[in-house]
Amino acid sequence: MNKIKWCAKQKNGIKFVKYDEDTFSGFIEQAQDAILARRELTSNKWKLVTAYYACYNYLCAILQKLEIKSAIHECTIAISEYIGFSIPEIKFISNLKEKRINAQYNENRCSESISDLKDGVLRLSRLDAIFRLRVITT
Repeated sequence: MNKIKWCAKQKNGIKFVKYDEDTFSGFIEQAQDAILARRELTSNKWKLVTAYYACYNYLCAILQKLEIKSAIHECTIAISEYIGFSIPEIKFISNLKEKRINAQYNENRCSESISDLKDGVLRLSRLDAIFRLRVITT
């Protein structure tokens, strides 16, 4: 909870916003574009980067549906615990974020298992679909 309090005090941290369909659709489109781009890439490094951004954008879309916004990645991930994500899902995206940072900025090569990434991204995209159904039916 301390992280959430810190995030709420930051300029680009957690904020309540009015729902905006264009913003929501934009996040979904960016997530889907990242998934499509992954299929064309041969570099594990960039597959990792696009996998992370697919997950992150799905998470941002879900937050938009809940009228929440956060432009700080760490805060966006932190709030996922309070909107129904499981501990393994939160750990997956947190680890993916750290691996993405290492791959992009610290390491020349990436040895991440691509099949694990694909499974994680698919899990989050399914969550998005389930969440949309909940919103439509309530």
